Amino acid sequence: MYSGAYAAVAGFLVFSMIQFRDGPFIRPHPAFWRVVLGVNLLYELALVFLLFQDLNSARAMMTYLDPNLGRPLPEKNYAENCAFTPQNIWVNGTFTSRHTVSDMTHTERH
Repeated sequence: MYSGAYAAVAGFLVFSMIQFRDGPFIRPHPAFWRVVLGVNLLYELALVFLLFQDLNSARAMMTYLDPNLGRPLPEKNYAENCAFTPQNIWVNGTFTSRHTVSDMTHTERH
């Protein structure tokens, strides 16, 4: 099954390299950018296909990309251990900085 899918993707990318029009980029070579366009088109088609699946089958398909996706995440309690240690600064610092940046970039202006 995988060899057939790989052959279909490779065939489509060779087709895109030969048949697609040149884009605005000329370096390193227009054929390279046509293959990049073909990869983007395959990605978009895969997303559209995934969009029309039901939730359980879409989740099952995503586990082919990463087997860890089907497992629940471990629970983290950020207020449990407030000791001033490098490990807590690293864990809580990244948590806090990510949420601060997210809040700063998604604020509503009234």
